Amino acid sequence: MVHGDLTGNVLFAPGLPPAVIDLSPYWRPTAFAEAVVVGDAIIWHGAGLPLLRAAAAISGPYFAQHVARAVIYRLATTNERLRCGPADASRGLADERDRYDRATRILGAFARQSD
Repeated sequence: MVHGDLTGNVLFAPGLPPAVIDLSPYWRPTAFAEAVVVGDAIIWHGAGLPLLRAAAAISGPYFAQHVARAVIYRLATTNERLRCGPADASRGLADERDRYDRATRILGAFARQSD
């Protein structure tokens, strides 16, 4: 069991260990929890290929596959939020599309470099 939504759900304070809040339990491989954080960093926080390379170097050669699945997971949940949300929820749809397009290009570049 892993926390399926760590991004934004860890509090930091000087001199204290990190505190994990808002537990979202998922029955997934442990790499999935890490991959969600990396995927979120790429999608919403401007991270790029250097982060994916560094994380894959630590977590192993198949880590990018977990990141790809994490990005698909976020795409599905974003789609559901937009589908079920208020009528004006789709205003940021172009921005969301651009974020996922960028994530796809980063994953593709990583795959091409890994061949």
